[in-house]
Amino acid sequence: MELFFRKSDATVVIEAPARFRIEDAKTLRMESGRLSAVVRNGKQGLRVLTPHTEVLDLGTRFAVDATQTSRSEVHVFEGKVQAGSVAHASQSHLLEASGALRFDGAPQPMPCDLREAAFVQSEELIPLAAALRARQDERATQAFKRLQADPALLAATNFEKTENDKLLTVNGPRRVQGRFPGRHALDFVDSNDHVKLNLNVRVPKFTFMTWVRLNSELTASDYSSLYHTDGWHTPGQVHWMIRSGGGFLGRMRFAIHGGPVEGARNAALWAVSRDTLLDKLKRWTHLALVYDSEARQVTFYIDGRFDSVVAMPKSLPAVLGPAEIGNWDPLPDRERRRLCGRMDELLVFSRAFSATEVHTYYQESSPYQ
Repeated sequence: MELFFRKSDATVVIEAPARFRIEDAKTLRMESGRLSAVVRNGKQGLRVLTPHTEVLDLGTRFAVDATQTSRSEVHVFEGKVQAGSVAHASQSHLLEASGALRFDGAPQPMPCDLREAAFVQSEELIPLAAALRARQDERATQAFKRLQADPALLAATNFEKTENDKLLTVNGPRRVQGRFPGRHALDFVDSNDHVKLNLNVRVPKFTFMTWVRLNSELTASDYSSLYHTDGWHTPGQVHWMIRSGGGFLGRMRFAIHGGPVEGARNAALWAVSRDTLLDKLKRWTHLALVYDSEARQVTFYIDGRFDSVVAMPKSLPAVLGPAEIGNWDPLPDRERRRLCGRMDELLVFSRAFSATEVHTYYQESSPYQ
């Protein structure tokens, strides 16, 4: 829903589910839910009240994430806001661009990651609404069901009902709205948010597909984890991630354990996508990875489009054992690999999808028209 506050010349986008009310010409009370706002008249300003904080905009672009029973977050993308704690009314904090604070009733708010992708922006509303009018959500449901019947399916989850999924264990991430209204995704916010996927197969080929919505700050480390097998000690174990450093900013990266080599603990065989994801941030993006040990190649796809194929130096079957999705807690001497954003669906197959199959699924399941 998009609201316009004339006095402060402010546009506010609210994403369901949410509980809110308009108190006056420049005050919005947000009991729970998420909003993003652009305020053009800083002299009049816009006040946003939540159970934990009072936000006074000073002419800026900002967002609020209110969880009624636990906490509220304030994120500033441009300009600055004044944010005060409801429990400690005498204290006020000036929050400037690229800053974010979490209020939970404690004497002092805590800094948190800036999560721009967590909030639907005004420019998204037209393509999202057009897709709903075209019943794209129904097409996506049917496409997902069709792939669930694929004989090569190893795992398929849309994170709707994870409690009874024997392959999945969810540790931390909140279930929030997915790419369609009324559907769910997992929101990876804190560094220990992750999902366990308990596969135990050795395959010569596989295909990974997922929908993600990534934040501008991809990660606090050099790698954003999409899928990491536990540990890193068996030949054939695989890691799928997004690089944010080392000259590969925003590119997908695949690595497979190649076994021990002289003078090193192990040899990682790896491949990197050609294109970056930086122009895809803050919107839903479809990622696909196809590994074929027999053809000795890795193929990357972004939004259903072929990105690149990378030759591998040897034929090595993949070991898809117990793994972590979203964040990965690696060996003691390595930094945790984080993912900051939402994930909606994860599909794993023991065969190599063709470019046509990947493109078709993207077209059938995209939330945009």
